[in-house]
Amino acid sequence: EDYDKALSIGLSEADSYGAYYNRALAKYLLGLDKAAQGDETEAIRLYHAAIPDYTKAIQVAPDSSLASRNYNNRGYAKYLIAEYESADGNMEAARELYEAAMDDSEVAIKRDQRNAYAYCTRAVTKIAFEAYDAAIDDFDRAIKLDPGVAHAYYQRGLAKQHIGQHEAA
Repeated sequence: EDYDKALSIGLSEADSYGAYYNRALAKYLLGLDKAAQGDETEAIRLYHAAIPDYTKAIQVAPDSSLASRNYNNRGYAKYLIAEYESADGNMEAARELYEAAMDDSEVAIKRDQRNAYAYCTRAVTKIAFEAYDAAIDDFDRAIKLDPGVAHAYYQRGLAKQHIGQHEAA
């Protein structure tokens, strides 16, 4: 509510970036909480609601690194929605969302090649397209950039399992 109020009153461009980014992040994190509680409908609604705020944050981002973070986060929200669509058998909608997530992660990487999370987002999307070797390459890059990203190790293990590298997984 506070971010909504601040944006409705009017902020400088620099301050509006923070409000859009933080409002999007709040929606995204609340979506994760709802998903963990089993409320898929509300999780999907919140992920959808975060996307326009990430888009606005991209438009007013003061530098490439911040824009990269927002492209990545927007892409990951699309990826999560795609996962639900896929689980529900809506394969065409899932494919479109996976492609959009891939596009956003690629822009994020172009904006900041040190964004380990963007490589992870692109990698999980590649897994959705069954491009396991390419996904492993992206996870390797993410781990090289930030060895503390546990998600990269876990997802890389899943990708390795898919191609029969059980011991390496």
